[in-house]
This record gives sequence, structure tokens and C-alpha cells, in this order.
Amino acid sequence: MAEKKKTKSWNLAEMQDTLVKDTEEKIEQGFKEIADGGTGQSAAASLEQSAPSVQPMPETTAPAGQQQPSVYQEPTQNINIPIPTSQHMRLKIISAQTRQTMKDMVVQAISLWLDVQEGKSEIKR
Repeated sequence: MAEKKKTKSWNLAEMQDTLVKDTEEKIEQGFKEIADGGTGQSAAASLEQSAPSVQPMPETTAPAGQQQPSVYQEPTQNINIPIPTSQHMRLKIISAQTRQTMKDMVVQAISLWLDVQEGKSEIKR
């Protein structure tokens, strides 16, 4: 008769922990390599060098009891726009580094752009 092979028991929790850690490390390393572009610079250093400084203009105070509504406290409208792959990659890297969602970062970027256009903020290089 054929012998039964003994199988090693699997520890699912241990495997999942290891898989998650390995995957996170590979993703972080990949983002660093992409951002370095072969220059040896870290992603944060290369982004800091190219980022303009933003100087908010003096704000006018809202009347007592009135607060400016948060983006999440008002109705929203979805938009779908194509952006260059290089910008998407930069956004994704910063998103991973800061642990913010890309959606929140895009809303912040649009808000800043609108403030600059309306004269509420200034960008100085």
C-alpha cells in the first residue's frame, strides 16, 4: 500500500504577517527607486528641492459663530481627469510617505490653487 505523506501544518496568521511586511517593504523600496531616478537622492529630498513655498495671505476673520465648512461637510461632485503619469507617480509617492489618501491630497491641491487664483494665498519660489 502507498504511504501517506505527512504535511506540514500552515500557520495562516504568521504567513499573512510576513507577507504584509514583505510587500510593504518592497513597495517602499520601489517608490524610493522610482523617485531616485538613478541619482541617489531620496524621494523626499528631490521633491523638497522642486516644491515652491506657499505663503498664505492674511485671512479675514469670519463673523462670530460662522466657520468655513470643511470639504467633507458639504455636497461633493466627482471629476475624472487624466493627469501625466509622472505627476500621478509623484502624488502616489507622497501619499505613501505621508499616509494620506491621494483623494484628500488632490482636494487640498485644488483648494490651494483656487486660493491662489482668488488672491487668498501667494506662492513664492
